[in-house]
Amino acid sequence: MKLQRFEVESYMTLHENNCRYNLADTVAKSLTLKELLAYDKKDSLEDLMNLSLDYGAIEGSHELKKGILSLYQSGDDEEIAICHGGVNANELVLMTLLSTNDHILSFLPTYQQLYSFPESLGVEVDFIHLKEENEWKIDFEELEKNIRELGNKVDVWFITHPHSDHAGAFIKLIRDTNISVGKVYYTMNEIEWYKQYAVERAIEAEEFENALQNERIKDKVEEVSINEVINIDFIKCEILGVKNPEITNDAFNNSSMVIKMLLPNTSILFLGDTGVESGEKLISTQKEKLKSDIVQVAHHGQNGANEDLYKEIQPKICLWPTPEWIWNNDNGEGENTGPWKTFETRKWIEDLGVKQNIIEKDGDITITIK
Repeated sequence: MKLQRFEVESYMTLHENNCRYNLADTVAKSLTLKELLAYDKKDSLEDLMNLSLDYGAIEGSHELKKGILSLYQSGDDEEIAICHGGVNANELVLMTLLSTNDHILSFLPTYQQLYSFPESLGVEVDFIHLKEENEWKIDFEELEKNIRELGNKVDVWFITHPHSDHAGAFIKLIRDTNISVGKVYYTMNEIEWYKQYAVERAIEAEEFENALQNERIKDKVEEVSINEVINIDFIKCEILGVKNPEITNDAFNNSSMVIKMLLPNTSILFLGDTGVESGEKLISTQKEKLKSDIVQVAHHGQNGANEDLYKEIQPKICLWPTPEWIWNNDNGEGENTGPWKTFETRKWIEDLGVKQNIIEKDGDITITIK
């Protein structure tokens, strides 16, 4: 287990005992012993003087639990876990719920323990990055605004897989707006498959499946098949990868749809969250079709497909769905201090001589494709 430096606690250690006003604590002002004893009119001081300073009851004394139970209408000792503050309580919850190779989403910024501790357990952590200028809200409104400005309609929507950061906006738009959708293409395993091989994300698959059954779009939904060709005006879309039920490692990401779009003079390959195993499958089954002028880099540019896949693609331009903190592998301590493998992928792309990188961190960018 390797724990990242706890930045906020390190900062407080340096300053909290040497400041005039402390606004950083998340607890009420601590009582003095005299103030504490004043709450009890019994012989508390005598009891305290007779207290043995040993370990005591490791799980909390019966008397303490009895006092806590008096605040509730029901319950017993077995339902109470005594913790040394909220940090210890968080630790118990995280260790109970999470195991190596699980996957969680965390808002950022947030209390560092909620993502650094799971990472130390071998849990994959992805982030929903909140911004001050958006009042720390998920920026669904920006997507809705852009669609409405472009005619309040989405002609064709490809959903690569049910991950919330890929399908979440679609689900909300279908559920909460009147935006028109012409056609929805998706790939997806059975819900029971997700419950077996990606149990921590099965709820996301269920939410996506429910959205597909929404009355206003259910007759516009089509599950794609391998090597299917979909023509959209002058764009030819060929499906090179689908749900891959045989790949159960990194199951959610490896179930991504892979789409190659052919324009008159340009080819674009969308990899979704393609992982190592599904990337290897693409090389073995679609090798002659992989070379493309433009590629969307897999899994936000880190911990996705390996270098061999990009060598087969030989892109001239890379599309990076990568916010600044992932691009810089920055966990809050500065460049290349996090667990993300973006610098590894960046090196692969540099070695391939890619001419242009278009990156999410740089904001909205328009490119003209012919």
